[in-house]
Amino acid sequence: MGTRPVERKKAILYAMVSSSEQKDHLASQVKRLESSAEEKGYDGVKVYGEVASGLNENRRNLESAYRMLKEKRADLVLVEFKDRLSRFGFNYLKSLAESYGASVEVVNGDVKKEDAMRELVEDMISIVTIFSAKLYGLRSQKFRHVTVAVKNAVHGQGLRRQKR
Repeated sequence: MGTRPVERKKAILYAMVSSSEQKDHLASQVKRLESSAEEKGYDGVKVYGEVASGLNENRRNLESAYRMLKEKRADLVLVEFKDRLSRFGFNYLKSLAESYGASVEVVNGDVKKEDAMRELVEDMISIVTIFSAKLYGLRSQKFRHVTVAVKNAVHGQGLRRQKR
């Protein structure tokens, strides 16, 4: 009677930051995920890094990761924090993974308060941008005025009148 080798779980490592200014954080996030996967004895089958808002529903890399789960090419998605997968609706994505016979694992449950606040502010700017684009159209002056005013207000610059 021989022993069967233990099958290692195949993990998708998914890292995400919300702005291009945080790209250096993306690389360090990936390194921490690789380290965590190694500690847990997982085989990393794919690493996805993405620069996108946690509110964005059109993230190509996230879609690709879930396609891999659906096609049984991976057993789980490993993320550093819940909000790296989704700002809202994390449990829906977790349930979707489970419906494919896979799972979502979160390495760290806690988020630093200052990081959470910064990202919430960026999400708020994204929401205002999306809604004002739908309301006024991407090319309108009103759209540009609203988005600039919100960004200035949020970043402590007040509501300055824009030069025309």
